[in-house]
Amino acid sequence: GQISSWLCHSCRYSSDWSLIQHISVLVRSGITIAFYLGVLSIAVRTVMKEPAIGLHQPIILDGQAPEVSQSSNRALDDPAIAEYTQGIQQDPKDSVAFNRRGVAYYQRGEYEKSVADFSRVIEFEGPSPRNLSNSGSGRVKLDMFDAALDDYTHAIALRDDDANLYMARGQAYADKGLKAEAVADFTRAIERDATMTVAYGWRGIALVELEQYRQGLEDLERYVPTQPTDTMALAAQGFALFKVG
Repeated sequence: GQISSWLCHSCRYSSDWSLIQHISVLVRSGITIAFYLGVLSIAVRTVMKEPAIGLHQPIILDGQAPEVSQSSNRALDDPAIAEYTQGIQQDPKDSVAFNRRGVAYYQRGEYEKSVADFSRVIEFEGPSPRNLSNSGSGRVKLDMFDAALDDYTHAIALRDDDANLYMARGQAYADKGLKAEAVADFTRAIERDATMTVAYGWRGIALVELEQYRQGLEDLERYVPTQPTDTMALAAQGFALFKVG
């Protein structure tokens, strides 16, 4: 996008200025070196396919999530998955066990298995917002954006007042490169929950990609103080400042 192009331009900016001089100009323009270094993270995140802000974590409702704490990632352990699998073998229609195992697989990065389990939950319980959102989260990780968007759209049709669902669909749109659609969904999320600062962050980055720099800055200025180490947001903010002068 525009920000990545700026990074490439900066790397070649040596005919008239040295790199140090270029950074100095940016600093004098109000853009810190942290912003400049943040731009570098965009290239890394793009190669690694790492989301810029937040994660597409499954939304687990109704107390069916496996109990995972900071000190004990039980859902990540093979014994936990074995336990859920044993429960499924005893009752092949145990949707709770399928859901918990799907979350465990998701957290382990085994997204194909997680999507398969979430699909079974939908088969047994029906397409609830939670079940559809979980399925969409796994499909995003597999770059199955159209299928994920279908899941989120169906979930939103069932629960239009849920800011998290709009946030999730907006992230899927952004990952697919549909920035305008992403902005619209982040806006809908904010309309339903004005305290969702992460939505301002994602919307700000998308607006910068759409070359709406001043509007993007407004969002990023609201988000960055809450997440001062988010290099992607810092990079977008720095690039927008650079463009507006």
